[in-house]
Amino acid sequence: MGNRNNRNGISAGLVILITALLFCPAPVFSADFPAVMEEISPNPLGRGQRFSITFTLDFEDSEAVQTELPALPEGIQLYRGPIIRPVWVQSETGGYRKNVTVTTTFQANREGRTILGGFLLKIGDEEYRTGYHLVRVGSWINRQLVIPYEPVWIVPEVPIYIGQAVPVVLAVQNMEEVALFDGVLVDQPAGAMFERIPGIGSIESYTTGDITLYHIPVSSFMLTPSREGTLVLPAAEVRFGDVTGKSSAARINVLPPPEEIRSSGAIGSFTYTANMDAQEALVGDELVLTTRLTGTGNLNYLELPAPQVEGMTVLSRDDTGDFTATEAGYRGYREVTLTLVPEKPGQFRIDVPGLRTLDPAGGLVRFLPGKRFSVSVAAAEKEDGVDQEKGVLPFYPKEGERRRFFAGSVFYTHPWWYAALTPGPLVLLVVFLTRKKKKTLLVLLILLLSGCAREESAQSALDDAVEACIEGSHDKALALYENHIADHCDDAAAIFQYALCLYHHGQTLDALQAARNAVFTAPLYLRARSLVLWIEKEHAIPGGVMPYPLYHPDLFFLFLVAAVNAAALGALFRLIRGKGVYTILAILLFSLAFPATGFLLHSARERLNPPALVYEQEAYLTKIPSSVATPWFPLSAGTAVKVLQEASGYCLVRCGNGTEGWIPKTALLSDNDLVFLLDGENRIE
Repeated sequence: MGNRNNRNGISAGLVILITALLFCPAPVFSADFPAVMEEISPNPLGRGQRFSITFTLDFEDSEAVQTELPALPEGIQLYRGPIIRPVWVQSETGGYRKNVTVTTTFQANREGRTILGGFLLKIGDEEYRTGYHLVRVGSWINRQLVIPYEPVWIVPEVPIYIGQAVPVVLAVQNMEEVALFDGVLVDQPAGAMFERIPGIGSIESYTTGDITLYHIPVSSFMLTPSREGTLVLPAAEVRFGDVTGKSSAARINVLPPPEEIRSSGAIGSFTYTANMDAQEALVGDELVLTTRLTGTGNLNYLELPAPQVEGMTVLSRDDTGDFTATEAGYRGYREVTLTLVPEKPGQFRIDVPGLRTLDPAGGLVRFLPGKRFSVSVAAAEKEDGVDQEKGVLPFYPKEGERRRFFAGSVFYTHPWWYAALTPGPLVLLVVFLTRKKKKTLLVLLILLLSGCAREESAQSALDDAVEACIEGSHDKALALYENHIADHCDDAAAIFQYALCLYHHGQTLDALQAARNAVFTAPLYLRARSLVLWIEKEHAIPGGVMPYPLYHPDLFFLFLVAAVNAAALGALFRLIRGKGVYTILAILLFSLAFPATGFLLHSARERLNPPALVYEQEAYLTKIPSSVATPWFPLSAGTAVKVLQEASGYCLVRCGNGTEGWIPKTALLSDNDLVFLLDGENRIE
């Protein structure tokens, strides 16, 4: 019978040997321990199924063999065994010899990849530790066994506080090879800011025996908790082709920050600096104070402390920053820039408070010292022969001061000015049509360009009004200013001088409104803006909404005209000289027309709804637009507000501090109106 098997097929012993060599790691023995072959079957398998691991020892006495099982990983349960029994194995020569098999059966209860092995086999005093096996457990989908991915949330093992920038990584573990995944689905967690960030996490490999598995980061996020308690990171789904995997939700305990840092919320490692551009100035000059926080931490969340400023008006505050995500939080800087205007001469102090920060790893609170500046402010120099004194208006009319450039509605509101967009394209068209008719081209160009000339009439002089104001003849000066402004309503310089004259005449509220009108007419008129701030400060008028926009639409209109005509000029050179560089130049110049158009439309739209001034001595906000509504919030005369909407003779307004309410429309005067153009009954004397 043995010879017949040799002739017709492969022996059973050889089959066992080949199977063991293909599916099992190479065995390692001590010098005296019998040879061992290992076999696992089936592998892969479905969840809930059973599999067996069999060891075949080249040894005859089964009663002398003992075995110890390794610690079983999660999801693997012992079902039966180990069973030790003798077997007969056919040798290569056709004979049979007695061996011993150790068979252990397990049940797989969890999908994924699991390493199992390290059985201890004993024969007398000799011991042998078996190799390791990768057990693959999946589920049947469309009659195919699919091994799912095993995504898991990786959260830093440090205390986590409210406001802390915590990088978290969604990784797939136990991968046999490195792969790039198609997509990740995860919901926004409640009670936290959750931003997807690039470049956090790295591929890690883990080797057990001769089995290497990889943990691969799929996506990374920056988590910033906003409340204490248990924060739940929702389960995330990872997809690659038709195979998916879903992680478990992660629960994070969020702690309240220490009391010392609650005002700033700064968590991380930082350096803190403060600088001023100058510490000597004149009244009305602009000083710049810059505070800067540099380092790594929750730069997206923290607040820099507000400097304590004495004797100066804060003209503007800019909060900027540049930071990128790292494994320790955001790295970069936050910077706050204050523009200050001294109000009066003297020696003043600016205190930049220190900042307390928390080191999340050690739980230590560190103090970053602030800085103190001493600023010397001198009175402004004599202006037109008038000395500036303490408590006196530090602005004076100047002879020869004329209307400001980009003031009023000079260009962008008049349709015929848009013809300025056509000369360049028309010349280009004429040249294109008459390239071979030079005489005709010359005549057409002369006719075309002769129609582009426009003569501007000279502006009326205001020297008499300025002289009358300086001499104290305010009634005469007011009449001269009002006559001039009635014919030149876009003369911002005249409106500014008119505001000064009103103030000297004792009409404070009228002066404030005229100063705001000058800023509305010429947004770049910095003297007028400073006058608005000075009047509000000097008369304790609550700071409201400054006139806007900051730039006049004509600035962008002229930029648009220049871009279009310059692009046509570039195309003209391309047509005449035939060089490709002119084509690139024309395209580049024409592309500048698009942002110019966008800014033109935006600034023009903003000017349609300018802020308004409360023009009654007693005004109250109400919560509904009705005359029977109960007065709710008082507004001082001169307070500037933003008009949001109108209804039933009332306006919904927003104050500079963010308060919103309704006020009668008759109590307001818009920045684009002038007091002397109204009926006398609406004026406050």
